[in-house]
Amino acid sequence: MTDRSPAFDISPPRLVIVAKGDTPQSQATARGHLFEKFVAKLFGAYGCEEPRTENLNLRQNGYELDISTKFILSKESAIAECKAYSSPLALKELSNFYGKLSTARFDEAVVHGWFVAIPGLTAEGNQLARKIESSDSRFRLITVLDIYQLILKKQWVRDLILEVDTVVSDYGVLITEAGLYTVAKQLDPATRLPVKIIFRSGGAPLDVESINLLSSSDYGGGLPVQDCELASKVVPSAVILEAPALVTVVGSREDFEYQFPAAPEFFVGRKDILQRIKKASEDAGLTGSVVVLNAQSGWGKSSLALRLANQAEKSGGAAVVFDTRTATTPSYVAAALRRALTEAESKGNIVLPAESSFASLQSAISTIRLSEWRSPAPLAIFFDQFENVFRDPRLTQEFRDLALAVRELPVPILLGFSWKTDLVGLTESYPYRLRDEIRGVANVISVEPFGPKDVGTLLARLAKAAQTSLSADLKQRLREYSQGLPWLLKKLASHILKQLQAGTTEEILLSESLNIEGLFEQDLAGLQSTEIDALKTIAREAPVLVSDIVERVSPDIIQSLVDQRLIVRVGERVDVYWDIFREFLISGKVAVEDTYILRMRPPSTSKLLQYLVSKGGEVTAAEAAQHLSMSLHVVFNTSRELRQLGILVPKSGSMLLAEQFRSGVIAEADLRARVAKALKRHTVFTKIQEMIGVAPLPEISIDSLAKEMPALFPALEATHNTWRIYALSFISWLDYSGLMQLRGQFIGPSKVTPTVNILGKVEPGRRTRTFPQCSPKPALEYLSCQVTSSTSVLRSSVEQKAQNDLILLGLLGVKNEVVNPVLAGRLLKPESMQEALIEALHTVPGGTAAISLVKSNPSADGMSVGEILRDAYGARWADSTKRATGTKFRAWLAHAGLPVVKARKEK
Repeated sequence: MTDRSPAFDISPPRLVIVAKGDTPQSQATARGHLFEKFVAKLFGAYGCEEPRTENLNLRQNGYELDISTKFILSKESAIAECKAYSSPLALKELSNFYGKLSTARFDEAVVHGWFVAIPGLTAEGNQLARKIESSDSRFRLITVLDIYQLILKKQWVRDLILEVDTVVSDYGVLITEAGLYTVAKQLDPATRLPVKIIFRSGGAPLDVESINLLSSSDYGGGLPVQDCELASKVVPSAVILEAPALVTVVGSREDFEYQFPAAPEFFVGRKDILQRIKKASEDAGLTGSVVVLNAQSGWGKSSLALRLANQAEKSGGAAVVFDTRTATTPSYVAAALRRALTEAESKGNIVLPAESSFASLQSAISTIRLSEWRSPAPLAIFFDQFENVFRDPRLTQEFRDLALAVRELPVPILLGFSWKTDLVGLTESYPYRLRDEIRGVANVISVEPFGPKDVGTLLARLAKAAQTSLSADLKQRLREYSQGLPWLLKKLASHILKQLQAGTTEEILLSESLNIEGLFEQDLAGLQSTEIDALKTIAREAPVLVSDIVERVSPDIIQSLVDQRLIVRVGERVDVYWDIFREFLISGKVAVEDTYILRMRPPSTSKLLQYLVSKGGEVTAAEAAQHLSMSLHVVFNTSRELRQLGILVPKSGSMLLAEQFRSGVIAEADLRARVAKALKRHTVFTKIQEMIGVAPLPEISIDSLAKEMPALFPALEATHNTWRIYALSFISWLDYSGLMQLRGQFIGPSKVTPTVNILGKVEPGRRTRTFPQCSPKPALEYLSCQVTSSTSVLRSSVEQKAQNDLILLGLLGVKNEVVNPVLAGRLLKPESMQEALIEALHTVPGGTAAISLVKSNPSADGMSVGEILRDAYGARWADSTKRATGTKFRAWLAHAGLPVVKARKEK
C-alpha cells in the first residue's frame, strides 16, 4: 500500500460535514455549528483572533456565515463572508460583499475583507476577484482549493493509503464532531463510477454512526464506507443502493402511433424553433448552452427533443435524450453524463482523459473540461419528462448545478430540459426557485400547438396512409376538434385511419362526434375487467416500479397492457402512455374543452328540429331535405350543429334526437338546458367569461370576441369577417341557452328570460336589440298597464317598441311579464321616478357615457349622443339612425330630470 497525493484528483476538493442529531433539522443545525467552528480554526491559521459570528444561515444547498475578527499582530479589523454551496458562486455574491466592505471602510479606514467561496466562483466572478485583488491589497478570495492546501500544510489530516492501481476521485475533508478526516471515492476502473468511500483519520477514530451519516450524505450517496487503514473492514450502506437506470426516449414507428413521441422521420413543423436553437448553438460556439422546452401535455416537447437530437447528429455531433422518469437520486446526473460522453467518444468526437471520473457531478464536469474535443459539432443531452424530477428537491438541485456548470464549460455542449407547464401543483410549488434558476440560464422555448400549415401536412399524410382523398368537411372537422394539439390530432387521425381501413364511410365518420373521452372509452372497450382494474391501479401510482406493482397486478396482465400499448415500460418502471389518459383513468374525465365551430344561429335550425320532433325523433336526411325543400348539404350542416350541441346523437343513415327528447312533448326549457350544458364545456364560453372578467363593463362586443377566435382555433385559417360570423353564432346560442344575454352588438351576463324559441312558433316582427325605440312616456304608460294588469290603448307598433325598450331596461320579460317589480314600482311613483329612471338608463349599452356627456354639456345634440350609442353597440348606423336614436335618448334623459337644453332643429 502506498500514499497517494490528491494532486492527481480530477475535480476540486470537497468539504463534507456530518453531524449527529435526533431529527434532520437538528442535524442541519449541528452541521452549521461545525462549519462555524471550522471557519474559526481556518482564520486562526491565517493569524486572526477568534472570530465573532455576525450571521449564520443554513440553506438547502449549503451554509452562509458572516464573521468579523482582528489580526493578532496588527490588530487591524477584518470581515469575511463564508458561503459554502453545491455550485460555484455567481458574480453578484462577490459584488455584494465588496460593497459591504467598502461601506465598512467609511467608519474604519483599514478593514480587510475576505470572501470565502466554496467551491469557488464562476468565470465572471473569478475575473472580478482578480481585478479587485490587483487593486486592493486588503481583499482576498479564498476558495475550497486554498482551504484544502492549508489543511494539508498544517497537517490537520493525513493522506489516504491506497493500494496500487486503485482509482480514486472527489478528494475532500470530512468535518465531524470528533475531528477532521481525509475522504475520497474509489472508482470502478472500467466504468469510472464510484463503488465506495474511503477515509483516513487524523486522530480519533470515526464511529459507526458518523460512518452511516457519511454514507447517507449528499457526498456519500448511499455508498459503502471503508477506513483505508483497515483494508479488510468495509461498512456497508444503511440504505439499498441502486445503480441509476438510464432510459432513453423512444420515438414512434409511424405517423399516427400516438402512444410515442414522433420520431425524427415523422416529425412535422417547428421550423422556427429548430432554426432558433441551431442559431443559438452556433452563436455559443465552443461554449456550453442550455435550452428549456416548455409546453402543456401532449404539445410535442418529446418529439421536439428527439428532432433536436437528430439535428445535432446530422451536423456531425452526438446526442442522447433521457427519459427522467427513472431519475431517483443525484447520482443519476453523473451517470447520464457518462453515457452521453461515451456516446460522443464512440463517434470519435472526443477523447476522454485517462483520469476520467463520474463519481459526482463535480468530477464529471471536470472530466468534460479535460476531454480532448476533436470536433466542434455539438453534444446534445436532453432530459425529457423533467416534471418528474421536481418531486425531489435534492435531485432538482443536482440538475440545477449541472445547468449552471455547463454554461461555464468551453466545449460545444447543448443541455436541454423539457417539462410540462400544466402541472401547476407540481411545478409551481417548491422547488420553484431551483426550477427558475434553470430557466434563468437557459434559452426558454415555449412550444405552441400546430398551426394550419402543420395540421395540413399531417392530414395529407393521413390521406396517403388511408389511400384515399379526405373530404373538405372531414379535414375541417379534424382541424376543429384537434385544436392544433399534436397528441389529439394523432389520436383522432389514428381513429379515422382505422375506421376508413375497416370500410367505414366518411358520411358515418362525419355523423359521429369526435369526442376524446369516447375514444379513450374505445381503448378500454376490448379489455377484460381485470385489465381495466390493473390499468387504473397503475395510473394512480405511475410511474411505478414493476417490482412494486407485481405484488398487486399479475405480470401477465402487465405484459398484455404493454403489448396493447396502453402502458409503456420506462426502465424498471411502468407508466400509462399519456398523462391525459392517466387523468381519464383516474377521474373518468378529460380536461380538454370542446372546440367545434358553430356556424348557424338557433333560428336557422328551427325548421329541421321541429320536423324531427313531428316525426317522432328520427328521419333520414333525404326525407328531411325533400319535406323542407332544403338541399342535402343544408340538412347535413344543420344536423351537425344540433349534434354538436347534444340535441341529436350519431346514428348511421339517419338523424336521431337524443334519448331525453324522444319521449313525449319537448319543453323549450329542457332544450335550452341541454345547449347550456354543452356550451359550458366549450373553449369559447371559457374565453368569454375570461374577457368579461377583465372588461371595464360586464359585457364584450362581437368584434372583440372575433379577434380572439384565431387563438382558440390555431389549426384553422379564416378571414376576420368569417371569424365574426362564427363569433356571432356562438353568442346567439349562448343567448338562446340563457348563459349570456345578447344586447345589440354586445353580450354579457343574462338578466332576462331568453327571447328566441326554436321549438315554438317564431314571433312575428323580430324585436330590435337596441335602445331606445320609442319615447319614455308611452313606454312608462305600457309599464303601468302591465303592473296594474290593465289594457293598453297604445297602437300596436308603439306598443311593440315600448315592450322592446322595457325588456332592454330589464323591466319586462319576453312574455311581457314584470321581472323587476321593485324598480317598476319606483318608476311609477312621481317622487322616485327620476332617480329610478337614471338608474335604469345606466344599464343599457352606452348609457353611462351618454349620461356623462349630457351632464357635462346639456346642449349636446342627438348626433353626438347617437355616436356614443352606435359605438357601444358596435353597430354600423347611418347618420339618420344615429341622430334619431340619440334624440330619443335625450328625451329619456329629459324625462329623468336632467337639464337637457332643447337643441335646434337638426338638419
